[in-house]
Amino acid sequence: MAIPDYGTLMLPILQFLSDNNIKKTREIINKIIQEYEITSDEAKELIPSGRAKLIDNRVGWACTYLRKYRLISSPQRGQNQIIQFSLQLHHSQNKNSGGTNVAVLVNQMRNYLKFKPIPPLPNR
Repeated sequence: MAIPDYGTLMLPILQFLSDNNIKKTREIINKIIQEYEITSDEAKELIPSGRAKLIDNRVGWACTYLRKYRLISSPQRGQNQIIQFSLQLHHSQNKNSGGTNVAVLVNQMRNYLKFKPIPPLPNR
């Protein structure tokens, strides 16, 4: 299986963080590798510059955007935690609709913060 893009990884990361515990980025990466059944060869794949593993890069960008949308926080470098507001949204979404949708969370956060959208990343 190909490594998912960072947008696809946002929801699984939120779900993994929904226990409200601080998780190291490496723990998130390992969970994604396990959840998506990424092989060891795929996990070793590098980005085109050769400076980082693709899976690390994708999880890193997913966490970056979740922080920019203020759905998670970073108490210290390399640590991630869901914020109370998004945790409440996550639980209310699960209770009301049978699942969480990142788009719903982001839209509710945008309304809450009157957030200006982040421009899309350029195609490479």
